[in-house]
Amino acid sequence: MATKKQKKARNPFIYEGYEGPEYFCDRTEETEKIISHLTNGRNITLVSPRKIGKTGLIKHVFNRISELSGLQKYSIDLARRRASIPKFQVYNNALKMVFNPLSFEQAIMDRKEWGRIYESGIGCYLVSQAFVHRFDVFYWREKNDEVDFILRKKGIVLAIEVKSNAEKSTTGLNKFKEMFHPQSAFIVGEGGVSAENFLSMNIAELFK
Repeated sequence: MATKKQKKARNPFIYEGYEGPEYFCDRTEETEKIISHLTNGRNITLVSPRKIGKTGLIKHVFNRISELSGLQKYSIDLARRRASIPKFQVYNNALKMVFNPLSFEQAIMDRKEWGRIYESGIGCYLVSQAFVHRFDVFYWREKNDEVDFILRKKGIVLAIEVKSNAEKSTTGLNKFKEMFHPQSAFIVGEGGVSAENFLSMNIAELFK
């Protein structure tokens, strides 16, 4: 997701709007906290009086996380797809780790947190391969059912569920298969294709 090039401001003393990171002062702690929540899949609420800079802060955050991709929800209905809430996916997993409050060793011991990092790593690979092989990447969710990644190219649909441990349910994958009949649906991780094998395979072959 590329950001637009900011125009050079004539007056460096900006009191409203957002002219780019070089004119944005303070709010370092708030910026890092919001980025940490976004890249680790946690909800956050921004509350303050009017005209104190909420919009500027949000724009600054999105400028900082320009290496994030907003995955749309998979839907045959284009209007529903565009109206869906995007799922944030980093292009580089280092961005997710640098804002994670846990060390790498602590994250491995935390099954839930490691599951997020593991899924994000697979997502990084998919969005990078999407540029190379020209396919679309989505997620899918319907109530409590969810599939981590949906790939689509020229009408061919693939469904991929990522599992770092045995605790994660695969009912969403089964539900998606019933509703959309993808050409292929499989698990990456425990109970399926190992991450090592998946990352070494030619993704383009899956669409044949």
